[in-house]
Amino acid sequence: MGPAYATISTKYTKHRQRLLEDANLTLEILRFQMRLAKDLQCLKVESYGFAAKSIDEIGRLVGGWLRSRPEGIDA
Repeated sequence: MGPAYATISTKYTKHRQRLLEDANLTLEILRFQMRLAKDLQCLKVESYGFAAKSIDEIGRLVGGWLRSRPEGIDA
């Protein structure tokens, strides 16, 4: 499940906290994979920069949604 699926699914479920946590974990894995692709020269530095900025922006959104939810409430 990708971050897009998880964030869209939060609109239609009561288990939003778990989906947002899954999206956040998926973004961390994607960050690692992008750095690896750049380090192995499978990805141009410019492409990496664009992808990294986009992933960071999505991460800020997901993080904000997670922080805006009261502890222990999953609805």
